[in-house]
Amino acid sequence: MRLRDLLNKLRWDPKFKNKILKITYIHRGAPNDTQQITTDKINRICSSYFTYTNSASEEVVIPYHRIITVIDEATGEVLWVKRRCSSYST
Repeated sequence: MRLRDLLNKLRWDPKFKNKILKITYIHRGAPNDTQQITTDKINRICSSYFTYTNSASEEVVIPYHRIITVIDEATGEVLWVKRRCSSYST
């Protein structure tokens, strides 16, 4: 499944309505050069990126190519992993 399709399911598919997913993405300068957010923070899902509002009330743009994994918070199931990072450990 494409990443954008998965994120859109959260917004439009009733089966995914209450799911909270954890997204790990590349963020240079952060510990281990990664950062995590949960999908309930997402504002917009666009063709090549999504946006969320950070704790300083700033809109942050995250291009899809920076996303490493998407994990179901409740079950720990890995729903999506970047192909080059298939050995990524959570």
